[in-house]
Amino acid sequence: MRMASDNKGFSLVELLVAITLLTVGILAMVQMQIVAIRSNSVANKLSVATGLAQEVMDDIQSWDINSPPVENAFAPPAPSYSVTAAYDRLSFNNAAKSVVVPSAGTYTASYTITLIQPDLTTVLIAVTVTGGGRTVSLTSLKRVV
Repeated sequence: MRMASDNKGFSLVELLVAITLLTVGILAMVQMQIVAIRSNSVANKLSVATGLAQEVMDDIQSWDINSPPVENAFAPPAPSYSVTAAYDRLSFNNAAKSVVVPSAGTYTASYTITLIQPDLTTVLIAVTVTGGGRTVSLTSLKRVV
């Protein structure tokens, strides 16, 4: 007896192999999406921290050297030649030492203003913003004489 060789369709084994390959491919794509979502969240928090740090730096750079909002900001006492403080102007409506950014976290800022020796005509401004599991630091120079 001769078997018919012109059977059409798939066998059960072929179907199981195809389903297994399709499942592996779909799981790989799901894992890739999870990594992309996490990376996007990290990038968002880093962007917020960087933006806040730049805002703080721009604000400090705009302070009048003769009447800054912080006493002795640009003329620190002689022994230390440095002023470090928490930045408390993160909110436009009131004095705030932290700001909450939806879906990014709570951020705080601090700054250090150091009179550069020996010329004593320039200060080094260092701003640090911390929040959302990230820390961003910026530095800049400002002429004070």
